[in-house]
Amino acid sequence: MQKKIALSLVIGTTLLTLIVLMILATRKKDTQETTLPEPTEINKQQKEGNENKKDREEWIKIMHAAAPGTDWKKMDAELRFQKMQERAEQYKLKGTRAGEWDTLANDNLIGKWNEVGPFNVAGRMRASEVDFTTNTVYAFSQGGNLWKSDLDGANWSVINDGFNVQDAIFLRKIDTILLMAANNWGTQGFYKTHDEGITWTQATGLDDVSIWGNIFDVEMLNDTAHTILLLALEWDYDAWAWNTCLYRSIDTGTTFNKIFCWDEATYGNSNKFALWTPRYGMPIAYIAAKDSLLMVDADATITTVGALPTTTGNVYMLSGFQNTTDTYLYLASANWTTNKTTFYRSADAGVSWDEKGIVNFTYFSLNSFNASQKTEGNLWYGGVNCVRSSNGGTTFSTINEWYDYYGQEATKLHADIPFIQSYLDTITNAETLLISTDGGLFKSANYGVSNTNITLVGMRNAQFYDVYTYKALPEIMYAGAQDQGYQQSIYDIGGNYYFEQIYSGDYGHLVSSDGGDNLWMNYPGFTMLAKSGVDLYTWDFLGYGNLWIPPLMADPLNPEQVWLGGGSATGDSYLYRVYYTGGGLNYEKKTYNFSAGSAGSIAAIASSELNTDYWYVMTSKGYFFYSTDAGVTWTKNSVFDGPDSHYFYGSSIVPSKTDLGTVYIGGSGYSNPAVYKSTDNGVSFTSMSDGLPYTLVYDMDILPEDSLLFAATEVGPYVYIPAENYWYDFAGLDAPYQVYWSVEYVDTIKTLRFGTHGRGIFDFKLFEEEIIEPPVAIQSIPTKDNFTVYPNPATEQLQIVSELYFPSAIISVFNASGKLVMQQQNVGLNKSVPYILLLNQLSAGVYYLEVNTGNKKSVQKFIKS
Repeated sequence: MQKKIALSLVIGTTLLTLIVLMILATRKKDTQETTLPEPTEINKQQKEGNENKKDREEWIKIMHAAAPGTDWKKMDAELRFQKMQERAEQYKLKGTRAGEWDTLANDNLIGKWNEVGPFNVAGRMRASEVDFTTNTVYAFSQGGNLWKSDLDGANWSVINDGFNVQDAIFLRKIDTILLMAANNWGTQGFYKTHDEGITWTQATGLDDVSIWGNIFDVEMLNDTAHTILLLALEWDYDAWAWNTCLYRSIDTGTTFNKIFCWDEATYGNSNKFALWTPRYGMPIAYIAAKDSLLMVDADATITTVGALPTTTGNVYMLSGFQNTTDTYLYLASANWTTNKTTFYRSADAGVSWDEKGIVNFTYFSLNSFNASQKTEGNLWYGGVNCVRSSNGGTTFSTINEWYDYYGQEATKLHADIPFIQSYLDTITNAETLLISTDGGLFKSANYGVSNTNITLVGMRNAQFYDVYTYKALPEIMYAGAQDQGYQQSIYDIGGNYYFEQIYSGDYGHLVSSDGGDNLWMNYPGFTMLAKSGVDLYTWDFLGYGNLWIPPLMADPLNPEQVWLGGGSATGDSYLYRVYYTGGGLNYEKKTYNFSAGSAGSIAAIASSELNTDYWYVMTSKGYFFYSTDAGVTWTKNSVFDGPDSHYFYGSSIVPSKTDLGTVYIGGSGYSNPAVYKSTDNGVSFTSMSDGLPYTLVYDMDILPEDSLLFAATEVGPYVYIPAENYWYDFAGLDAPYQVYWSVEYVDTIKTLRFGTHGRGIFDFKLFEEEIIEPPVAIQSIPTKDNFTVYPNPATEQLQIVSELYFPSAIISVFNASGKLVMQQQNVGLNKSVPYILLLNQLSAGVYYLEVNTGNKKSVQKFIKS
């Protein structure tokens, strides 16, 4: 019966969504309601996106508060690498499984992880690669995960859930080795895997980069050694100045040697350095180095080709085309001041240059410029939109406007273009263009004239800021995403949930005091109320001084009003009561100034379930405030234990469900503990950090009776065991090591629901006594077949659902006589995610399906009707 109710509600809300979207499309600009906002995560020089990107970066920086000299990004990166190594060892023990109950956290927690979705709303994609020998496409998502699928986008599987490495700028496959580079600051940045993503090794020789610098350009020569060249920005501690340095590897990225450095005083900063090599041509590379074009061969010999054209640009990007006789080079020179990019072309390998056309925007990333490897003169350049040229950069045309994507997701590029790459099948001479966007990966076979979204289904890389579960029907979820807006689940297939984007942009802090009938959330610039999920009302923020996405607290007594941690005309921080009245939203600004005494912006707000007059506020600089009269008066207390507690950014407040006056707070823990506890209503605090690494706690929630406290952190999910006064990582083997941004306990289904910033939603279902299936230790090895197939008999396709995680399997089909009639190699299988095998080439009959994972072969019989 509940399923029928859920289906009816879903159908109703879907119809309402369509109505709302039509209204939004026709609404006048001067109405109170806000129309679809421009994508907010765009290049910092874009006129429309400048302030939003700058503010978001500042917001992230504030949240990761740390003492001067503390490199929080490096701390998190090293911890992620350590976790990857530990999980890889567990994989070797054959400990991967699904469907059973895990015993975790030193035997204190029993449950199982399930991936929820969304399965149809992709987020930002980064570096890509194509293996034409198996028709496999690989692509990194912004959340730090490496994915692969068939070249047409079928059967996406993630192959490195155990290792989160963000901002990928280079990805290549050589035989069975995958190589990648990231431009993360303060890390060595180059990794390789021999087992399709389970185990990764770091390159050596990049110590100077990892101390204080980053990789920003990487190319691989077309020689037998697969020589890798990279450019990196690093600090010269002897000269006390910046250098741009060239490194080389001749052992497929195992070790690097420094070849040459250009000091900033003489050659300028790294923005005017760029690297390009013909992927399918001669084993040479070209370097744009301020005023000169250089050439580097496989032996690392550097020669000067000639002078670069005189430009007014701030940043260089280099690409090219090479055939058997000629080499053409293209230089994109972006000017931040004028917000224009000028293009130059050389038809003689850089000896001379001609100025071509100009576009009125700058790049999204240094990987947003590329040239065709098949036909000279075809160029692509990406900012918010992607433009193309067929005449060497003389003129450009927009492939489509960013807003064309909505309603045409299958064929129109999403806004923001982080990576563009052309691939040539050297056997068929067919060219494939892949364009990464903030809304998935697109493929084109005609130079970008038409494009196909190959991540429309199966790419589960949503970047959520928050998730809220509709309490009456927990299969209905609402989510606020980075750039992919406010979303709602609309249906599920076998537990794999599909979502619909209701509103574009960035949304966070979803709160409600009536189970979701009145759902409040924030966008950078306004507060929004969603009544019944889709009836939307907005109110614009006043003044400044609030966080980019400021916190909200649902009013515990009135679901049609919310409390906002806002700014003011003077930049100070106040609470605002925002309420629904007369078909719109109104507000009341309260009088207490929380930023007095340099306390910072309001970062978290909460009230006690035991007494709704007990309110709490935390600020971005670690100050704590409490009220016992529902916010009429406030008491400030900044006393924490430890000498560096003033580097604490408070992101989460969790009042006890059993003891009035007991409250837990979580936040930045790079220079101090990340979680504190007070038992006297905030008068004093003690740290509770044993077992919790130095990282950021984004969100926390607690079980009834205060039995367990859960934390969503920068490096994974953690649980606090009061009896041991200790925190445990409880990702096990089935949850991704990802940025966990939100967590909520859904009591009706006894589940912890986590929102991640790169892998969507993951549920941890708690074990209940009435469930007769016994829990198992994480090292248990299943003895039954590891997969199921359906439907059986099958007509057009067979769905294979694995109970285990396998990054590279071989699927073979044999006829009744034992003859091999079909085979798929290098197949990625994610647990509980169907792999679709098309049967159109098989005649009717009895067949045997074999799944070979390298360690085990499993066979099941099926009938093709």
